[in-house]
Amino acid sequence: MPLIITPGQLSRRAEFYYQLAQLTSAGLTLINALEHLKQNPPTFSYRVHIRNLLNDLKEGYTFSQALNREKGWLPAFDVALLHAGEHSGRLDQCFRLLSDHYQDRARLARQMIGDLAYPLFVKPIAEGSGKGVNARSRVSDAAGLRELAYELLARFRQPVLVETYLPGREFTVGITGTGVDARVLGVLEIAPTGKAAGSDYGFENKERCDENVVYRLVEDAQSEAAAAIALKAWRVLRCRDGGRIDIRSDSAGRPQFVEVNPLAGLNPEHSDLCFLAGFRGLSYQDLIGLILESFLQRHPELAARKAAA
Repeated sequence: MPLIITPGQLSRRAEFYYQLAQLTSAGLTLINALEHLKQNPPTFSYRVHIRNLLNDLKEGYTFSQALNREKGWLPAFDVALLHAGEHSGRLDQCFRLLSDHYQDRARLARQMIGDLAYPLFVKPIAEGSGKGVNARSRVSDAAGLRELAYELLARFRQPVLVETYLPGREFTVGITGTGVDARVLGVLEIAPTGKAAGSDYGFENKERCDENVVYRLVEDAQSEAAAAIALKAWRVLRCRDGGRIDIRSDSAGRPQFVEVNPLAGLNPEHSDLCFLAGFRGLSYQDLIGLILESFLQRHPELAARKAAA
């Protein structure tokens, strides 16, 4: 099963098991029950899996063996329970247990979505450069969350991250070095202009940063707190040599960790870490030198070879 399961997916899984429980309890063989479900599956995508199960059963595989051949379709928990039910002769009861289990999960998921503290911020979990982030990323209710989450799942084919929306100032903190030797290079505040697409540093604003964004090197109490959080995060996550930590403040002005960029972009004309170094009066060569210095400290054998050369 995919990493992210929606309430609708959980309900369809529950319906699949419920129908199997009803049909087998009524005296139908497992094959006949599956034949019936193949004609009327809870969702169209189940039809292929049910057809494969039927083919395997007709070739002599046990039900649990057939399930194992459908890799990734059912969780290991389901397969283990159905394996036990098959061997104990209580398969119909196991179907009913699983149906109740998924109905409860669907109900809890719907309740959780309704009880979340809106507004929320929604984005793909593994994209870079602001991809999937735009003016619609901030959602104010469950309907908006559901619509955007489905859209991002379909577009990016990866889990979607849902987090508390932080309305305060946005910072990116440059860091060089490793472990106790890591140091904050500087704190860059990122502020949208009147031309920005929304108030967040998304893909369009990054791509049109000359018009949509103002970068400021800042040194005040809030930026110092952001720098302290970023440095702790860098060390805890065991990041090395050079990169960025993104920070945004909450409604009370308290900086919060957003994400780490351990392989930050190094395009001298387009990357935030390079912008930050420039604001600090460092050349591109200076920045690369700091990163390499940290690397060579971790690899003294290479440093010795470099010195010998």
